Amino acid sequence: PNITDTLPEDINVDEVIQTIKISGVLDMHTVSKALAAASGVQLSLGNPGDMLIQLVNPMKNWQVLAEGSVDACSAEGCQWSFDNVDISGLSLGLIALITDQRDEPQFELTAMGLMGQNTIKMLQDNPVDYQSPVPAWIVSSHSLALVSKLTQTDAELNRQNGYVFGMALSHGDKPAPIAGVQVDVLNPNIGDVYYPKADFSGLQEATSVTGFFFAAAQKEQMIVSPWNASLSDESFQWSQIFAGTQPGMAFVLLWKADQPQ
Repeated sequence: PNITDTLPEDINVDEVIQTIKISGVLDMHTVSKALAAASGVQLSLGNPGDMLIQLVNPMKNWQVLAEGSVDACSAEGCQWSFDNVDISGLSLGLIALITDQRDEPQFELTAMGLMGQNTIKMLQDNPVDYQSPVPAWIVSSHSLALVSKLTQTDAELNRQNGYVFGMALSHGDKPAPIAGVQVDVLNPNIGDVYYPKADFSGLQEATSVTGFFFAAAQKEQMIVSPWNASLSDESFQWSQIFAGTQPGMAFVLLWKADQPQ
């Protein structure tokens, strides 16, 4: 039975707290890693305590549900974990917000969706510990500068208004990047979608083997938009999603294809 069916009448459902443990890994965005390696730039997630991760509810004014600095780092990234995260108020998604707290940060303030509507509903119906299957990726300022230059956009303006580092992926537990995907953003306040070539030497008409695409907001305000993605041979299909930008930060959009019916 649904939890609301079994409660006494006088309990406000909104006040029922459902807490679970949420854990995962924080790592550099793969595009940031690749561009740093190609340019000979040394990127580092710093010392214990340099990276702050917050779990936020985007639908409740970015309410912080859990936060802490990240301590256990290795070449595979940094482990993070929060006990007793209240997921009862979540609806559309749960976002990881990552801040590089160093005096001279190498990374952008980065937001990334950790779970969507279906996962949230599943966990609210059956609260169990959740290990994020995808890493929380943080975007380097170096990669924003290179991608902005490539797209002939202004890195500082992109940061000010907010921008998207997107990736079109296959379905399943180990999704892989998909080439040839074209993305439509239906809100005109988010500008053109750009598709860098695999070696980032120029632009092309659809995603390369990296699955990567880039878009930036045209206004300094929170913008949410429906997004569509398509592949000409239709070997993968993507459901429309709602995602957007927030001034001052990168939004990492990992967009998995639908499971075949």
